[in-house]
Amino acid sequence: MSAHTKKSTVAVQPSVQPSHVNLASPTPVGGANALPQAESPTVPNQRAEATPARGLGPRAAEMKAAPGAAAELVATERYAQVLGAYAPPVEDVANALAFVSAWYTHYAAAVAWMVYARQQTLLAWQYTLPLLDRLRVPFSNALAADASVAKEFADLATVLLARSDTAKKGSKKRVAQNKKAQRAAMKLQAAQKKAQAAADKAAKAQAKVPPSK
Repeated sequence: MSAHTKKSTVAVQPSVQPSHVNLASPTPVGGANALPQAESPTVPNQRAEATPARGLGPRAAEMKAAPGAAAELVATERYAQVLGAYAPPVEDVANALAFVSAWYTHYAAAVAWMVYARQQTLLAWQYTLPLLDRLRVPFSNALAADASVAKEFADLATVLLARSDTAKKGSKKRVAQNKKAQRAAMKLQAAQKKAQAAADKAAKAQAKVPPSK
């Protein structure tokens, strides 16, 4: 190689590393607590449905006393003596009370958990939403410049654009409702003018009638 030969320089592009985010256990944001270690139980596909009549569902006072009542029935030796031979078997009553109170405990815990989980969701969403707002314009610009972005980031597009699409639909609905209200107001105004014109015409006709002697 001669001394006058220039070395060819090739710009080395920095390698793009994937983001180090543990999607299975993301870091808490927005003041929300960490995700629970245990998964919520899955609802069975095959299950019976109950629709009790109004007022016949279990009450909190009943469910609070049910475990103690079951324990009393299991401990007593005077069930038949006190309640008579026609009372249902003590084993059935005690088991039913224990079973329903256990399910009620799960129900009460699920309701409390639902309220808690919703609050954690809102805290995390309040942190996430401004980030999405900052990302929306750059994403829209990238989408306009390169159509393949929509395929590569299909779910991200849904997250970023769903809210604006809903807003557009809501805006169109409000416009349609306003136009409908305007048309109704115009019809009412026209009817009022027509009624006033008829009243004026009747008054003029009455004025032309000579007074009776």
